[in-house]
Amino acid sequence: MPQRLPYSGGMKRSARRAVAPKPRGPTPTAPLVPLTTRLVAVPVAVAATLVLLAVTYRIDDPDLWQHLTVGRAIWAAHAVPATNVWTWPGYGQPYLVPSWLFRVLLWPFWAAGGLWGLAAWRWITTLAAFALLWRASVRAGARGLVPLLVMVACALVFRQRSQLRPDTLVAVLLALELWLLESRRGGGRVHVAWLVVLGWAWANWFPIIKILWTSSYVLFAGGWSLLLLAIFYGIIDVLRFRAWAFFFVVIGANSITIYLLRHVIDFAKVGHFFFGGLEKHAAAYGPVVAALGVLGAEWLLLLYLYRRRLFLRV
Repeated sequence: MPQRLPYSGGMKRSARRAVAPKPRGPTPTAPLVPLTTRLVAVPVAVAATLVLLAVTYRIDDPDLWQHLTVGRAIWAAHAVPATNVWTWPGYGQPYLVPSWLFRVLLWPFWAAGGLWGLAAWRWITTLAAFALLWRASVRAGARGLVPLLVMVACALVFRQRSQLRPDTLVAVLLALELWLLESRRGGGRVHVAWLVVLGWAWANWFPIIKILWTSSYVLFAGGWSLLLLAIFYGIIDVLRFRAWAFFFVVIGANSITIYLLRHVIDFAKVGHFFFGGLEKHAAAYGPVVAALGVLGAEWLLLLYLYRRRLFLRV
């Protein structure tokens, strides 16, 4: 008689249990491998060539001659003109020269090389701007050929803004700002004094406006803030001169509180109530006395909160 084979259901079930379950969701992709120095040279050269080709076309901006005329006048006078000497309707009237640094830098290119000099200006500023943006993107974590492809695509958009206008120099300053900030965020050593210089230079095209938080304001104010932070750190924490700082400690302990209370309490009226008479006798210094009165009223309130250990934290 044929023999029955032993039951193997349990073995099949145990074998099924031994198989590891498949992970759910998308399969994670391997990170992009950063390009080495040798491998990156060729695509960088190709990308730079394409960027230059994108901004190489006929120069037909009618404002160019006005830029060159003002630049020549500044070089001849060694000063920025304060009166209008270029148009008859406003001849001799006070005149504020906008974008004077761009015009000062552009004139030597025209004087040295004519149209080829102007083309060199456009090539140099464009390459500088896109090189800084590429380096900033790499510091931010971009890898492989992706940032280079994005640079070439952006050059096609930038083409219409590459006429010989202040925009060409502003693009370099914008890229420099992003590179500095990204380098600082990534832990690199960037001297904060450069932020002040860059903010001051950029203010010639993009004004410093606090209420709008313009990028020039962020650079200028941020640079001074970091410089002052370093100075006070050296005085208070390194040299241990701390007694004089109690006035500022009271303010800093409740800085958010006083910022919010200014929208609730009219400290100007409080200061005027106590120092109104002194303001009248201070003549031209009345506004200074009024400001000190407001500061005193705010500080006394903060001192009370500080003594009571009442702090608003976020």
